[in-house]
Amino acid sequence: SGTDYGINEPYNLYYDSSSDYLYIANAQSGIVIRWKPFALSGTVVAGVAGSSGSSSSLLYGPGGVYYDAATQLLYVADVGNGRIMAYCNNDASGIMIVGTGIPGNGLTQLGAPYTMAFDSSWNLYVLDSSNSRVQQFIRL
Repeated sequence: SGTDYGINEPYNLYYDSSSDYLYIANAQSGIVIRWKPFALSGTVVAGVAGSSGSSSSLLYGPGGVYYDAATQLLYVADVGNGRIMAYCNNDASGIMIVGTGIPGNGLTQLGAPYTMAFDSSWNLYVLDSSNSRVQQFIRL
């Protein structure tokens, strides 16, 4: 993480008004970029550009993104790996918080988690597209 990078097949974005940053999921490149509006390039904050995989530092087709400014955690829906990852500020490795890392349809598995949302109590809702369901995970 930390390398300047351009947009390549963006899939989703999140705007953090407290920092004026956009967080852009670059599906084709397997990365999430933090980008100031009107800048010429952004900084890779999750994943490794041009590499995809299932280790804690790699993503396989990142989809939904959410940044919590209070905790400085970046949440990423890792579509190809069937998991939701959390990244601490400036940490190249993420922590799997939902899913098993192997796509599937079991209660603890996600097939293709395209996006997610949190409610006011921090319950997590995941849109699991390939399983045609929305799963709720009680406060993380």
